[in-house]
Amino acid sequence: MSLVQIKRGGNITVMACCSASSSYIPPFIIYKVVRRREEFGDGLMPGSLFAMTENGYINKETFLLWVEHFQNNRSPGKCLLILDSHVSHCKSIHVLDFCEKNDTILLCLPAPCTHRLQPLDRSFSKPLKTNYFAEGTKWLKNNPGRNFTKLQFQVFSVAWSKTATVG
Repeated sequence: MSLVQIKRGGNITVMACCSASSSYIPPFIIYKVVRRREEFGDGLMPGSLFAMTENGYINKETFLLWVEHFQNNRSPGKCLLILDSHVSHCKSIHVLDFCEKNDTILLCLPAPCTHRLQPLDRSFSKPLKTNYFAEGTKWLKNNPGRNFTKLQFQVFSVAWSKTATVG
């Protein structure tokens, strides 16, 4: 038994952030849903936020929400935030203004290099995905005959707790 995509077109995006000293902020989760459903927040780790978009991916509006979430959870003082060059990260004047007012410097990595330069891709994202699929598979084995839907995404909290450790 293995975990497959929730359902065709059922995207969920997780925005994760970690400092150089391995301090994690709670994740920001984006579901592919038109209307907000509060039950999607059930079982998520404390401090997590979630939003909905039509395609389940980040856009300029949800990126601003994430930057505000980041600001509320980061250490005080001047800060360097390293991002990939996704259009939602680099082309929003509202985000740039917000970051300037809050002593956050944005560094967008060049697009052709992000797969090599993103520090969390191998050290965090890959183990997180492995732990998430293991928890999802365990849920399926413990709940025979039931479907794994967005409502069961709460198993992500267990995977996050196993992965987001100082080490």
